[in-house]
Amino acid sequence: MSKILELAKKLHALAERGENHERENAADKLQRLMDKYNISFDDIDSDKLQEFELLYPGIDKKFVVQIIANVCGKKVPLWSDGTKRKAFLIECSHTDFLLIQAKIEFFWKVYQEELGIFYRAFLHANDLTVKSSNDRDLTSEEIAELKLVLAMMSGMRQHKMERFLTA
Repeated sequence: MSKILELAKKLHALAERGENHERENAADKLQRLMDKYNISFDDIDSDKLQEFELLYPGIDKKFVVQIIANVCGKKVPLWSDGTKRKAFLIECSHTDFLLIQAKIEFFWKVYQEELGIFYRAFLHANDLTVKSSNDRDLTSEEIAELKLVLAMMSGMRQHKMERFLTA
């Protein structure tokens, strides 16, 4: 399909910039190709750079910038829209924009879950938890999460606060 799409892109460019009959012939061939293989102009223009507004309410700005750089392979120029809204104007292909949105949504949720595990590990590693006498059996999900907490704790430094209150 990629060879067909490449041909469609070339025919589209020729139909836009060609000479007289060349334009007409390219446009006719393009239309037949699009009909035969169910190709849309969005498919043809999918790698064309466009400007998109990316809203990211409730998400860390550095996280969003990292995802954009990951998808685009380099740091992409970002412009604020001049308001206090959390928004960027970015220039990328439509396909990349959709991928950026999907990765932000997916990985932000996963990141929040991992932060919860980190928080529990940090509290336990630094002996900041509340002692409880709960004698119930743990569920398999609770055991799996506890294993993650313990694994994360093993890589953490313990911080000791020197006693500064004396009697």
